[in-house]
Amino acid sequence: MSFNLRVDEPITIIPTKEYLISAESKLTFKFPDSYVSFVTQYGGGSLCGLFNILVPNTSNANIDIISKNKELKSLIKENIEAGFWDNVGGVSKEWLLSLEPFRESDNGDILCWDINKKNEKGEYQIYLLENEQNEAPLVATTLDEFIQEFCLNQKIDDIFPMGQGKKWNLEPTFKPF
Repeated sequence: MSFNLRVDEPITIIPTKEYLISAESKLTFKFPDSYVSFVTQYGGGSLCGLFNILVPNTSNANIDIISKNKELKSLIKENIEAGFWDNVGGVSKEWLLSLEPFRESDNGDILCWDINKKNEKGEYQIYLLENEQNEAPLVATTLDEFIQEFCLNQKIDDIFPMGQGKKWNLEPTFKPF
């Protein structure tokens, strides 16, 4: 899918197909096609100034999807053991542990793929483990939908209402790492 994103800086980190396959082997799951398509076109970077799209990158753990996945899986497990997500929308602890996290926001919310359940396009649904709300809403059925609807079409207001009639105003930008 092509997005109407403004890219103001040169794209420098684009993973090769071979590098993505190697990362999939380390993570023990296959990346969804929408993720592969996005990162092989744009690489890794900051989407709309709010969400980082991580890529396999062994030289920088801050942007490495493999390192971040392991770090966030550990955080999810710790939070479950501490009783933090005991009542997340009627879902089981086992389901929470089966999610594959791929990004944490600045306020601690975690974006995850449910790799055990593919949609009709063969893509993983994306859930948001909300730090402050103790919820795990479905935010998109593909990464393309997440980018288009959640970020570019401002569905973010539905998930993260700012209150007092304020709305998010995300710029359609992509800043490469």
